[in-house]
Amino acid sequence: MNRRTEFDTGPLSWVKGEIDLSMQRGLESLRAFAAGDAAQIKLALAHLHQAHGALQIVGLDGVTRVSEELEALLADIESGGAASGALAAAERGFDGLCAYLDGLTAGTAHQALRLLPLYRELRSARAGEVAATEAEAVDLYFPKLGFRPPWREKVPVQLHPEDAPRFFREQRLRYQRGFLFWIKGESSGAEDMRAALEAIEQTQGPTAQRTFWWVATACLGAIASGALAEVSATELRRLCMRIEAQLRGLIEGSSNITERAMRELLYVLAQASPQPGDEALRLAQEICQLEGTIPRPEDAAAEAAEAPDLRPAREQLVLAEEAWSRFAAEGGSGSESLKAYTHAATEYARHAARLGNPDLAALAEQVSQIGQALLADAGKMSEAVALETATALLFLENALENLTADPAALGEAFIEQSRFLCERLESAIAGNLLRTAPDIPLLDEMSRQAQERLVTEQVVVEMQANLRSVEEVLDAFFRDPSRHASLAAIAKPLHQLTGALDMLGEVDARNALADSEAIIARFADTTRTPQHEEFETVARTLSALGFHIAAIGRGDASDFDAVLHPQRARPEQEALQAAAETPPPGLPPEPAAASAPAEQPAAVPVLVDETVDA
Repeated sequence: MNRRTEFDTGPLSWVKGEIDLSMQRGLESLRAFAAGDAAQIKLALAHLHQAHGALQIVGLDGVTRVSEELEALLADIESGGAASGALAAAERGFDGLCAYLDGLTAGTAHQALRLLPLYRELRSARAGEVAATEAEAVDLYFPKLGFRPPWREKVPVQLHPEDAPRFFREQRLRYQRGFLFWIKGESSGAEDMRAALEAIEQTQGPTAQRTFWWVATACLGAIASGALAEVSATELRRLCMRIEAQLRGLIEGSSNITERAMRELLYVLAQASPQPGDEALRLAQEICQLEGTIPRPEDAAAEAAEAPDLRPAREQLVLAEEAWSRFAAEGGSGSESLKAYTHAATEYARHAARLGNPDLAALAEQVSQIGQALLADAGKMSEAVALETATALLFLENALENLTADPAALGEAFIEQSRFLCERLESAIAGNLLRTAPDIPLLDEMSRQAQERLVTEQVVVEMQANLRSVEEVLDAFFRDPSRHASLAAIAKPLHQLTGALDMLGEVDARNALADSEAIIARFADTTRTPQHEEFETVARTLSALGFHIAAIGRGDASDFDAVLHPQRARPEQEALQAAAETPPPGLPPEPAAASAPAEQPAAVPVLVDETVDA
């Protein structure tokens, strides 16, 4: 995966459970409102607002714009002003956002533009003039803005402050003449516009303004070379007019560059297809790190080919698997986990019934019936039920991964295996099945994986309980450091935590916990006063350990040190930063233009949030 679209799922994974729960409850409230309970629309808004806040914390720009639009649509529904079909659009909004987040945690590139059809549907269902306002792709396009233009071999043109307005007016007239020729179909017009922007870029010092004009020059170069033939003429004209508005601002003495203006340029530049020998355009795209920021047409085609119920089916299956693992790890005594499982499994069965494969639908229904049976009689829970249900869920997960637009694509073997699993589930809930592995190799392997998953989840549940015990005691001690005697109560849970981390092979987490144990041992010394820095160190370690344990339960645990020290820059990031600040061999540091004071090149363009007058 390229460096631009690589997305750090760590922060998202920490709040993913809360987001999923809020979105699920919001969708349930929306459906209750559609069924006639008018009070539920406020609950739907409240749950969605919680999820939106978590998305903002994670920093999923573009995705939060879609959640804002969905929130606004729910408000329109509440006020009675939304368009017909708004409820169905809002429901698809919940499903679409959840499916996108599931894709991120599964390794899909972060490209919020894949949500553009959903974003436009939500906006068109809004009330009043908003529905008629065009939803632009750049609304969801948030590329990285911390790049630097390449070092120039030429010394920047130094303009005297009194000469600058006249120079900028000349270049604006040159740009406007080129624009008129280009509109008339004369290719030389685009080159004239590019030359005017290049002249302006040569007057800019190492500031955000130079970055903007350098990217604008690259865009006009792409237009002139025919590299933007796939982009509509309307979109290109709009871009040229917005660049002209920035030219007008230069003449008036304004140096403000809006973030949106920069994103508009980069969105067009990312769509360019360099022609053979067009190394300047390739270099510009590489410096701006635009590779992979635009979804490929084949990816969009693959998404369109999916059955409409496939994504929500996958979503509900993930929720069912997580809830069942918790329920089984709690020894079958967790009523909330069982209720969550039953709801998710029932929703999954509802979507699976529409996928066109009767055997898949039958197994999904059987899996949902397990939850109903245990809600009616908790005494039916057994190790056989736990293992067979976990195996069936894993089998269904594998089936959805291989399901295509053709429901028969799962093959004849799937029919035999799914019917066999249905029989085993029925026997297990009836108490007639011993814990024996199936005689089918694939199911035998899935049974083994399911057993490992259940064991891991049980260990995770025990670790989380021990960690809570330790944190409760330490929290009371931090508030009142005179309570030395209470620290004796955490010796056992700390020992159990250490043993579990050893068993799981979590060396870094185990070592970090050992360091904290040493500090806690000093807390028990009544002859010394604990230091505030020690409190912070222990609290930070235990907090990171909590996130890491949760990730182990989900199966997506990464480097513990990265969780404990998220502020540490990766070596490759440090190398890129050092390279960006070092001029090429043989070139002196780039001098600043006279119109700008001498300063260090800004690592990130200073952008203001104001609208460009087009």
